Amino acid sequence: MWDHGLNQRLEDGTIRSAYGGDYGETKHDGNFVCDGMFFPDRSPKPALQEVKQISSPIKISAKNLKTGRFEIFNKQFFNDLREFKLRYEITVNGKVVISGDAKLPQVKARKNAIFTIPSKFLKAGDGAGERFINFNLESAVSKPWAQMGFEVAWAQIALPAKPLPKAKPAKERKNFVTQEGLILLPSCEVAPKLTLWRAPTDNDLIGRIAEKWDNWGLRDLQRSNVQVTHKGTTTRVVTTWKSGAGITIKHEQLVESVESGIRVTETVTLPKQLDDVARVGINFELSGDLDQLVYFGTGPFETMPDRAIGKVHRWSSGVADQYVPYIKPQENGGHAGVRWFSISNRT
Repeated sequence: MWDHGLNQRLEDGTIRSAYGGDYGETKHDGNFVCDGMFFPDRSPKPALQEVKQISSPIKISAKNLKTGRFEIFNKQFFNDLREFKLRYEITVNGKVVISGDAKLPQVKARKNAIFTIPSKFLKAGDGAGERFINFNLESAVSKPWAQMGFEVAWAQIALPAKPLPKAKPAKERKNFVTQEGLILLPSCEVAPKLTLWRAPTDNDLIGRIAEKWDNWGLRDLQRSNVQVTHKGTTTRVVTTWKSGAGITIKHEQLVESVESGIRVTETVTLPKQLDDVARVGINFELSGDLDQLVYFGTGPFETMPDRAIGKVHRWSSGVADQYVPYIKPQENGGHAGVRWFSISNRT
């Protein structure tokens, strides 16, 4: 449940959480003694939020969205749901537009029941964008482990929605692409660059997966050839990348000028040899004073592609708050399923 790390004072006076091998022992389990849901100081890790959701005492599913009928299943083996209350909220593009209390049936253990939400709230309204109904199961009484009103579990169901309008094409091509094929963006210290690498996690070291990344030279991608062509308001950039081991990767960028800026479509073609890369993405290096993050995706805690139980919502916090201080530094702070994000400063 918690990391088995011990406070260790170093020669310079700093204190760290020590694990296997840090005391000079030859037989140990390394940092795999730090595989709990809590850090050694008992502060929770992001994965604990997912454990909580997996352990939810209920399961809610939609039976008929047109009539507002939902089914709730009591996963508990002994208790009914009389000590809980159920609230709902409907969101459009991550913003709450309607909220209220749902009449929670007193479902016996391991039984199902039907409840309803006014169907007029569930129909796609005038606004465009993704719509969800969120159910929050709250404690109706105070317990030794939680005060009344504590969110015990949640459920999220997608609702009918209208697509967002597409950006209108610009009348003239915008000069965001240099002759060298670099895309220049405001606030970017360095032009966006293809990346196939990230910091390995503990599990990446099993089976020597991270070692393959190093052997393929994924940390060191270099441009070997760039072709830039223009057609109307669109620029096409085709870049050939070479890894540190000489492996060729093709990268195509379609830069379309639209009224609000540019739209970039990225297409990366990997050779069969690269059958297990760390990631396929684009790195942006931004100005350090851009310290505020708003994003529409799963959260609010860290989520990963293989650990992505999070509520789709519009979340905001500091950029520095995304850091997760795992005892052995590794990939952290990711957010799966992000539709869009914005970075700004406090002003």
